[in-house]
Amino acid sequence: MLIRYYGHSLFTMETENGTLVAFDPFDSHVGYPMPSLKPDAVLMSHGHSDHGYRDLFPKAETVIDAPGDYRLKNGVHVTGIPAFHDDAQGAQRGNNTLYKVQSDGLTVVHLGDLGHALDEAQLNAIGRADILFLPVGGHYTIDALLAKRVMEQISPKITIPMHYKTDVNADWPIAALDAFTRYFDSIPKAMPILRVTKEDIGCAAKVIVMERARD
Repeated sequence: MLIRYYGHSLFTMETENGTLVAFDPFDSHVGYPMPSLKPDAVLMSHGHSDHGYRDLFPKAETVIDAPGDYRLKNGVHVTGIPAFHDDAQGAQRGNNTLYKVQSDGLTVVHLGDLGHALDEAQLNAIGRADILFLPVGGHYTIDALLAKRVMEQISPKITIPMHYKTDVNADWPIAALDAFTRYFDSIPKAMPILRVTKEDIGCAAKVIVMERARD
């Protein structure tokens, strides 16, 4: 499996048989370059334009934007898990869908704009996670400290932080990456692509920072 990061909360995962799944496409106001990809499926955690801009990938065969159980081609299994964009049961910012994607013997979890610690039902629905895409910037999502707690709740093999301040969104009221990474003793150099298999995932670092990929 290949994992690439395009900024904000947009990742792709490419399975061994070539199925390409994209998470949380953004529109131009986010500031990152708009990737010219052709994913087979697009998963959107919620309808805000920095996470649910479906027009970024108009040729995708499948678009998922709600909780449920979905079967994609080549045996890719997607589970959408209901959650909230805030810690007030969605009263402030609405709903948020967590996605669990299973393929190649691996489980990838994307938390979207999670705004709260996870409850028992959500943790049971997630189950074992190999790779976790975790928002860490705060204000619109969980902050760095709560992100660390959520990471501990899920206990994935690899955690990849997302949704933090960079030079692209320097005027946004969110924290920079080091607000999260300071909780860990050693973070390896950022990488443009993560290649992982079920056989070698145990050799990877616990927290991995990713560079923004180029098309």
